[in-house]
Amino acid sequence: KAQIEQSAAAVRVLEAQVEYATIRAPIPGIISAVSTQAGETVAAGLNSPVFVIIIDLRKLQVDAFVDET
Repeated sequence: KAQIEQSAAAVRVLEAQVEYATIRAPIPGIISAVSTQAGETVAAGLNSPVFVIIIDLRKLQVDAFVDET
């Protein structure tokens, strides 16, 4: 019984670690750029680090200059 409880506690610890490692986007969209690589250490200081750039295709606006010819 003690081994089962110890294993269950280890599973809870690992689940918490995975939860801390998961980054969830606050909006739906498509990832257009990734500024960090897997395994790279990032630190949050006074400025929030940018991990990815997400484009919301429902609100996408394209500004283009078209030649008259």
